[in-house]
Amino acid sequence: MYKLLSIVVPRFQESETDMFPLLSSISNQVGIDFRQLEVIVVTDGGGAEPLDGDLLCVINLDVKQIRRNVNGGCGPARQTAIDIASGKYILCCDADDMLYSATSLASLLSDAENTGADLLISDFVEEIRDQNGNTAFKTIQPAACWMHGKLFRREFLVSNDIRFPDDLRDHEDSYFLGVAMALAENLRYLQVPTYLWKCNPNSITRRNNHAYVYEKHPEYVQAVTLAFHDIFRVRPELIPDRIVQFVHYNFFLLHRADWFAPERKTFLDNAEQAFAEYIRPFAHFYYDADPAVVAASYNAERAKIPPFVESETIGEWLKRLGILEKEMK
Repeated sequence: MYKLLSIVVPRFQESETDMFPLLSSISNQVGIDFRQLEVIVVTDGGGAEPLDGDLLCVINLDVKQIRRNVNGGCGPARQTAIDIASGKYILCCDADDMLYSATSLASLLSDAENTGADLLISDFVEEIRDQNGNTAFKTIQPAACWMHGKLFRREFLVSNDIRFPDDLRDHEDSYFLGVAMALAENLRYLQVPTYLWKCNPNSITRRNNHAYVYEKHPEYVQAVTLAFHDIFRVRPELIPDRIVQFVHYNFFLLHRADWFAPERKTFLDNAEQAFAEYIRPFAHFYYDADPAVVAASYNAERAKIPPFVESETIGEWLKRLGILEKEMK
């Protein structure tokens, strides 16, 4: 039986207690027909037991449970669910997060049905907890590196062969969203928060004082440039502006003061080496770009970061990394 919505939840070691906020937030939605909703929980090689029947009776949802014998990461787990989903739309949720409000699903589905959106992007809210245990909430507007609060029309994903790669364990969201946002003919933005990214200090991206940001930047660059390759095969005209923006983003990011802390020198070296390696096949798009486009992109990215004194120009940086083969315009 076909459904209107499939909610995809990858799970590793999260317990029923960990998952209860998410499942209850789905169960408490208003303005939707629950007969048209399914939840697909994919246990990705972890030691977690199947969800108990008593819990499923309490939340009163159509929950399908799948177990992958080998841990492959969130991307392959999500793809396993998407492949068997019967919903017209796909919404991905992490097992330890929750929907933001009781109208989150109604807001997303109503807009998607009324507009025919291929991809509907909404705001999400990040829960932040300081060292004293105080909690605050920050609204995050459209970000291309998180699956939070994004609704996909399944047929759009299938017809464009947009999939999570089996061998991409880190920054799989950046790849998937990069391709989807580029190929969507009807891309919509809903300026309403629909998803709560709960504070979990032991999550991959938050543990060890957010070390993931620095350790895994090479994988981020790899994921984004992999998306560039796949976009180029279908929509080559979209690549030049994306390359210009990505070069500027990395220049300013990797010149932030936090990257120059002594304990992060190895991370910075690895990040720059990876950037040079993965962006080199696309470098000609940068130095062949219209100077006005380059200047506008540079200023836009520069405005997004805190003020700092640049230790080298972008031209000097690119030459130091051996990326450019001729003088910039």
